[in-house]
Amino acid sequence: MVVLPCDRSDEHAWSLPTGRGARLCRRALPPASSTACDNRAGIEPLSGSRSLVSALAQAHVPRMPEGPETRRVALRLSRALIGKPLVEVCFDFPGIAPWPESLQHASVTSVASRGKALLTTFSTGQVLYSHNLLYGRWAVTRGLPKPSRRRRRVLLRTAELSVALYSATEIVLTTEAEVESIPYLQRLGPDVLDLGAVALRARLRDPRFSGRQLAALLLDQTFVAGIGNYLRAEALFLARLSPAKRPRDLEAREIRALADTIDVLGARAVRTGGITLDDKRLAAAKALVVERDA
Repeated sequence: MVVLPCDRSDEHAWSLPTGRGARLCRRALPPASSTACDNRAGIEPLSGSRSLVSALAQAHVPRMPEGPETRRVALRLSRALIGKPLVEVCFDFPGIAPWPESLQHASVTSVASRGKALLTTFSTGQVLYSHNLLYGRWAVTRGLPKPSRRRRRVLLRTAELSVALYSATEIVLTTEAEVESIPYLQRLGPDVLDLGAVALRARLRDPRFSGRQLAALLLDQTFVAGIGNYLRAEALFLARLSPAKRPRDLEAREIRALADTIDVLGARAVRTGGITLDDKRLAAAKALVVERDA
């Protein structure tokens, strides 16, 4: 999301999101007495539906999946794979055997997200680490995998479903004992989706982080894992905080508002697939699309 302008003296803030929850709207800043995580604060759509619909159409612009999108993938793969014997396992990635014998007829015991990475654990004690970066995609299909122009890197097939990873460039097959030695995981802070607002407040006050500007800090995966551009922009807007501020410059109520907002938005993005509008505003946006197409 790009927020223009950042001048707090303006009575309105304009936002142009570029993710799946994209919308173009004029938001009246809530009164100072409002709680910052009150998502019902006045959000006024631009007159007419064309601008809003155009912005919603940008939802399919490729972007780096953030923590909520990765968590949704983990949940989807869990439903498809856990406890079901694998009838075929193959890889097309440097450093990994194409047909590892140890995984043939094994099963998946868990699929978990860590920030923007995915950890798929097998009954053999092996773990598949993957990071989609910008272009990696997981696909679940019934029966054999469908033809694709993308480069297939991983195939995990059960008697009923095929789970394939395409175009990813960061894949490691390791063991449960060694998975934490992967450089990306070593650098990660706690996952934003598991941390909770109270622990996040404490982390914001931590001297290791409290002197950094929020604009950079919230994207630092060593601070909290899983926050990307749209969660950062939405959280700062709803908490009414300048990205140039530092946690140590904030009042206690502002720290609380930011932590609460991040916690709420993260959970909502998991539920909705990256849409950060509350239910009322989302319904209004969809109604405009229906009205346009009627």
